[in-house]
Amino acid sequence: MPNGFAVDDFPQQHPIRRGLTTAVAMGLAWCCWAGPAPARADLIVKVESTRAWTKSIQNPLEFTLTNSGPEDVAVGAFTVGFSVSNPDLSLIDVTSDTTGATYIFQGNSAFGPSLVDPSLFPLSTPVLFADACSIAGGSITLLAGHTVGLGVLWFDAPDDRQLIQIELDPLMISFADDINLFPEARIQMMNGTLEIIPEPGTISLLLAGMVMVWSWNSRNLRKVPR
Repeated sequence: MPNGFAVDDFPQQHPIRRGLTTAVAMGLAWCCWAGPAPARADLIVKVESTRAWTKSIQNPLEFTLTNSGPEDVAVGAFTVGFSVSNPDLSLIDVTSDTTGATYIFQGNSAFGPSLVDPSLFPLSTPVLFADACSIAGGSITLLAGHTVGLGVLWFDAPDDRQLIQIELDPLMISFADDINLFPEARIQMMNGTLEIIPEPGTISLLLAGMVMVWSWNSRNLRKVPR
């Protein structure tokens, strides 16, 4: 479950955890700018689209990673950056409570994953999270054709119906094993959406109101003298 802090409260995270997360994110970003590593299998980062009721709280949105092959790949750390089309969307936390696929560092996670404080990483997108294998110099092997979870974004839905776009940032998507950074050109991205819809009870009330208006208009029309 989410830890319950808002995006604006990032500096209130534990300083050691925040510092480690930021260090990993900055390190991977620097490697990305420094130059590519030898080509390997293709990785697909995907935002799993979801729906949520208006005004609902603590809704999950999952991020996954698929190795499309043909080779297995070792992953020791990652960063994921993304933006949302509605800047007022209330983002709570990112955790490892994935359900669609096992979390990538399940049992060997360094910090979570964890949101990165944007004030400590000014080049980041509005939202950036990262994690690493807790075993020093270690990594997990993602088999060709397999999918793992990268994290669950927890959010509170807005009050009105809308479609919110979740767009991955290619400059802030990176994966590394214990030595090399996975080439940016071999990372594919699939964006997702948050569809915010009224609760069934709200829809029923709206339909009932429409029926009442239609009935009232029908009775009045019948009373008009011909």
